[in-house]
Amino acid sequence: KKLVGLRVSPPGVVPQRDQRPRWICDYTWSGVNMETIRLAPKEATQFGTCLDRVLHEILLADPKYGPVYLNKTDLSEGFYRE
Repeated sequence: KKLVGLRVSPPGVVPQRDQRPRWICDYTWSGVNMETIRLAPKEATQFGTCLDRVLHEILLADPKYGPVYLNKTDLSEGFYRE
């Protein structure tokens, strides 16, 4: 398969004292930072209704595109480097 627009950045792991190792990824490597549009809808930053919004989107998903897949990525202590 050819995955148009796929970008792969080299992953890494940073050891943490008294914590689990932290996964890191350098988005500057593949040029993602330069193409990021720094606009988001206001509702994207609201807390407390996330599950409702996710379930609503799943309910409205068009089955002709196949099943809905979900991915949870732990971004604790994450940062966006410019």
